Formats: sequence, C-alpha cells, structure tokens
Amino acid sequence: APSLTRISFPVLLLAYFQLSRLVVVVVGGSPRPRSARRRLAPNQSIHRYLREENEAGNMQPRLTVSAMKVDDADDDDDYEIDLVQATAAVNSKTTYSIGHLGVKLPIGDLRVKFLVQDRSPLVEDEGIAHMNKGAKPTPTTFALISVDEDTETVNGIAKKQNGKAMNIQQLIGSTAFAALADDFVPQKDFACQVTDEPRGRRIMDDEGLVNE
Repeated sequence: APSLTRISFPVLLLAYFQLSRLVVVVVGGSPRPRSARRRLAPNQSIHRYLREENEAGNMQPRLTVSAMKVDDADDDDDYEIDLVQATAAVNSKTTYSIGHLGVKLPIGDLRVKFLVQDRSPLVEDEGIAHMNKGAKPTPTTFALISVDEDTETVNGIAKKQNGKAMNIQQLIGSTAFAALADDFVPQKDFACQVTDEPRGRRIMDDEGLVNE
C-alpha cells in the first residue's frame, strides 16, 4: 500500500493562508488602490459615495466632483474639482469646558464630513476624468465642502487656478450644481477686539458692545 506523507501543522497553516489569498484575488479581483480617484457625475450622490468608502475602511477617499454650471450659458462643460475627505480636527472625542468650571464635556458626533482640495499626485484615476476636449485639467487651488450625514446635503465653496470662486451644492436626490460665489467685500474700517469679563474673554464690536 502506498505510504502517506506526513505534513506538519505549520505547513498546512501556510497553505491555507496562501489559498485564502488566491480565492480573494480570483473572486473579488484586486482591490482598488487607495490612491485611485473616483469621478462622480453631477447626478451621482456625493454623500452615498463617501458613506460606501468609509464603510469599506477608506476614510480618506479621493474623488473628482463634476457639477453643472448655472451661471455660464456660454460654457457647456461641467465644473470639475479634485477633492479628498479630510480628517476632522473636531470629532466625537473632542471635549470642551465652560468658563472656569474645569468640567470637560464631550462635543458629540457632529454628523458632518468635510472635503478639501486634493493636490496629491495620483498614479491612477478610476473612470474617465477631465474629458474637456483633451485639455489639461485646471488644478483646484481651494475647496471646503461639507456633507451632512443626516440630510445628505452638500454645501461649500471651491476655486480653481485663475478662476472665480464657485458655490457647490447638492441636495438629497438632486444634481450637483456650481454657481458663481458673491465677492467678499470687507468693511472699510474693520476691527476686532476682545474684552475680559468674569465669564471669560468675549468678542467686542466696533461700538464697544459685547457680542454674546
């Protein structure tokens, strides 16, 4: 009778892990690299994409948001900006104190995510981005966009190189729009001061009134 070859447990364990990796590659395919950027059409939900990426373990997804222009009838191209989900400095673990009581209270879950401009070089773009007649995409120089987790509303502002600031908005189940933002005109004689009171430092306006 043919003899059976003994295989040690470590060898079996190693073979099991190698087989598991093979099954993942065959069934699921290679995972999308973290550096890949996803392009979202104006009718695709920004909130849904961030939720799906976060649930998959990617807390800093990169994306190109395409929004329909509403103020430029002569330009049919969508307004495209490169964004990345930012790590919030204030989160559910952040605490604050009231006056001189010294009691630290949790800030709680803000239920909002933030997107900022993405300037990182990417090796791979997922999908087809920047189809503007083969022209080189204009860099996004500034962007700050909030995504409300409860209402799924997207609001923010973005600016591209040599361009004007644009308001970005997407309501739940709606298309993403980009509209020209109002120019910021600072007050002629603007001043900001503070005053010391028993309850702490407060902002004082130009007429010496304390703002609550």
